[in-house]
Amino acid sequence: MYNLDEIKLQNQQDCLSRMYMEVAGSIYENAGRKAEGIIREAVRRYGTDRGNELREKHLNKGIKTNLLSLFRTGCECSDDPRLRKNIIEQNEQVRLWEIYTCPMADMWNKSSKSKLGSFYCEEYTHALVNAYTEAKGQTNLSNILTCKRDNFCRFSVYFRPANLSEEKKELCFGKSSDIDIEATDFKQNVNTMFIKLYYYLLEVSEEKSGDEGVCAVALGLRNLAKSTYDAILKQAEHTSNQINEEFIDKNFPLKTDSYKEPLWKEYSRNDAKKLMDINFLIPLRKQLGI
Repeated sequence: MYNLDEIKLQNQQDCLSRMYMEVAGSIYENAGRKAEGIIREAVRRYGTDRGNELREKHLNKGIKTNLLSLFRTGCECSDDPRLRKNIIEQNEQVRLWEIYTCPMADMWNKSSKSKLGSFYCEEYTHALVNAYTEAKGQTNLSNILTCKRDNFCRFSVYFRPANLSEEKKELCFGKSSDIDIEATDFKQNVNTMFIKLYYYLLEVSEEKSGDEGVCAVALGLRNLAKSTYDAILKQAEHTSNQINEEFIDKNFPLKTDSYKEPLWKEYSRNDAKKLMDINFLIPLRKQLGI
């Protein structure tokens, strides 16, 4: 059993998983032969964005940019209490781990969207590590929960000093002041991931399919509005809560008024914010009566 605070975190995480499932699912159904390439490229750009962001943040704080620093920050749903994993080896140069239960994979598998999930799982960590290590790290995914033959994920990541210049070795593995990496607020983390992942799905879909690609994303957002509304009703009923602004704030990762969301300023190209408003946030607010 999970306590009420843990359930709120799960609800926020599930909204991110649901967004990917609905938007990527719409692209997959409407973009024909281009669909898989669009989704994979969008996830790669998203992982690259996150890896670059973390590297710059750590460099600016004087933190060594190695695997210990990267994975200490946490990835995706690492703070979700439903995640069950075993870290086999973890140090500055090596990270080996297995995941036995994953809330993202669970949702995708239960919704018969495991193929979409495999695109995500096969691309994200590769792109994240590649960007963070400036293409000097190696990532291998040998088992995957979104594949019917496997019952766990197995990741192996390596980042060797021998592949670096002397200057880079010092930045990544040399002596540095003992600086703690700040813990990231769970909601803020999911909020950032939601907006960025959606943004790149839209960006690549429009690049590869033009207006039809934008329409596919818009349709996915409309489907998301309906499925999110149904989920929120169920969440409120199961926790004996009324649906109001306070409940939404604690269980939903975005601000329902996008003008209060500062990240949209940076990710506003391709009319990303407008498309999100028209097809998801405004219809959701109307259905919820808030």
